[in-house]
Amino acid sequence: MPTLADPFPHDEPLPGSYELRLPSDGVTIWYTVTQHEGQEIISIQFVRLET
Repeated sequence: MPTLADPFPHDEPLPGSYELRLPSDGVTIWYTVTQHEGQEIISIQFVRLET
C-alpha cells in the first residue's frame, strides 16, 4: 500500500478508501486499491480542493 496515504477512517462515508493529502496544492484525494488479474487498480473515489 502507498506510504504517503493514511487509511480512511472506518466511521467515515468511504470505508476502505485511502486519503492522500497534497497540502502544497490544497488537494485531498480519496481512492481505493484493488487487485485484478495480477495488477493493482487505483480508483479515485473523491477529490476535494481547499479554497
